[in-house]
Amino acid sequence: MTATPTTATWIDRDALAARTGHPVHYRWRMPGDPEVHPKADVVVVAPATFNLLNKWALGISDNVALGVLHELLGLGMPGTTAAPTDGRPSPSCCQRRPADATRLQGREATQDPVGAAVTSYRALFPIAAEAVAWAADIMRSRPPGTLTSKGDRDIASDLDYEIERGLRARLGTATPDIGFLGEEEGSTGSAEVQWVLDPIDGTANFVRGIPLCAVSLGLLHGTEAVLGAIELPFLGSRYTAAKGEGAYVDGKPIRVRDTRLLSQAVVAIGDYAVGHGAAAKNHLRLALTAHLAETVQRVRMTGSAALDLVWLAEGKLDAAITLSNNPWDMTAGVAIAREAGAAVRDHDGAEHRSDSAMTIAVAPALVETVLSLIDGSLAA
Repeated sequence: MTATPTTATWIDRDALAARTGHPVHYRWRMPGDPEVHPKADVVVVAPATFNLLNKWALGISDNVALGVLHELLGLGMPGTTAAPTDGRPSPSCCQRRPADATRLQGREATQDPVGAAVTSYRALFPIAAEAVAWAADIMRSRPPGTLTSKGDRDIASDLDYEIERGLRARLGTATPDIGFLGEEEGSTGSAEVQWVLDPIDGTANFVRGIPLCAVSLGLLHGTEAVLGAIELPFLGSRYTAAKGEGAYVDGKPIRVRDTRLLSQAVVAIGDYAVGHGAAAKNHLRLALTAHLAETVQRVRMTGSAALDLVWLAEGKLDAAITLSNNPWDMTAGVAIAREAGAAVRDHDGAEHRSDSAMTIAVAPALVETVLSLIDGSLAA
């Protein structure tokens, strides 16, 4: 984590507005912050002010917000640039403002996503957060449109396609060296580092006005989920996480619940299978449901894997069990749950990867017991 600065830093106001996507109508000052020169087109940011920036723009922790601003605006390490004593903007900061729009959209931070340039995924936080916020706004303001059958009892709405196409284009501009995989229309670009999107996780809920649905955007590096941003448009929550940076809901840190007994656990299970081979797949799902019903406090089926995983991360659930592993369903939620302290495994106990057979995410103390239940269901 980046240390909180002890000195004020000058940040170009136009660059800040362009990077966050929000207009800067005034200069931030908190009690005790230095004054801004009336003619200076800058914002003075002192330590206390980062708390305001965090809540206003980025929706992530103070220290991460601090690092994001400095990395993406090219200001160097925080705490190294003090405000000049004569009230003028710091020349070095103003001269080092981003030179063009591609840098403001995150290109410099991801120029070589496979190599040394990716030392932290936190620089992608605001890009991912802005993306899911844009998609959530569409979901709240537009009807689903025409429904298209994708097979036996599986559908996609016009809005699924519109959101996926829109985010493919937006993220392609913001991070041109990162690939993109969408549920509805497949992959483009790099397969080594790629955004993975479920434009509407829980489409069947969404089209019926059931609020249990999500926009789910994750980042895969190889087979590892390293970043997630999930917005629940109708429940008013946004969840974010990046590898090594912790997990957050609306900027507040979250952790899994420390549940140690299955008899006290609330467990979510994924939807029953539809499509080809559904009967055989559901034999396992029904066996697992029966075992859980005899053992846990409550069983839940929300219809959204993304929702299950973030509610596990937040402590509302104690396990989220999905007996499949589509990357668009799982990438973002796995990154968030793991950063919140959950154990995320395949059915054989191996660490979860994008090519795992199943997604078993649980409070750490319940891992072995839950895996044993799944083994018993497989043998049934």
